[in-house]
Amino acid sequence: MLAQLTLLAATAAPLLGEVAHQRHTEVSSAADSKHKSPFAERPLLFETQLGIAMPTGTIGGFVDYSVFPALSLAAGAGTNFVGFEGALELRMRAEVKLGHALTLAGGYSFGPHTQTRANQFGFFSLFLGVMAAMGEPQFPSDYHWDLAHWTNISVGYERRKPSGFNFRVFGGPAFLMNPDDGQPSEAVNTQQLRRFDRVSMMIFAGVGLGYSL
Repeated sequence: MLAQLTLLAATAAPLLGEVAHQRHTEVSSAADSKHKSPFAERPLLFETQLGIAMPTGTIGGFVDYSVFPALSLAAGAGTNFVGFEGALELRMRAEVKLGHALTLAGGYSFGPHTQTRANQFGFFSLFLGVMAAMGEPQFPSDYHWDLAHWTNISVGYERRKPSGFNFRVFGGPAFLMNPDDGQPSEAVNTQQLRRFDRVSMMIFAGVGLGYSL
């Protein structure tokens, strides 16, 4: 009997050791995964945006791919309700806490653009547009670009969860690269032209919601 028990123990020991090792590996792997950046684990992001004077207009979307957690490339499209807006961005991240990052982005966007006294300052027009109109008997005629070219810079905050949910808030200046291409939408007199000059810089702001893979 003793010999049989000894043989059984000798046979079971390697199997128990293998099970214990496998369990330890699974626990270690889960712990490692828990402490990995979701920007590294889920590098592909599909994002919907809503905002004011954004590179993708008023509403749009981006596809963003993280080359590594601190750097991603993004391409997007949307509309400013004048026409189609296209955009390319280079996004940099400083992950201050797991899944939480401060962002800096730079890029180029293009599309038709109409500029009036009510919208010429982008996001700030919510406050300045009304003041600009005070004392005006009527709005001077607007300016229109068939294709405006913009250089955009933004700072923001991004939150990416292990589940894939992604939240981003951002804002910054947009610089119009071809201001002289803007033409009056209708005949205006010299006095109106002096009172309403083309503006080549405006502030944009937006919120992005997305899912990462």
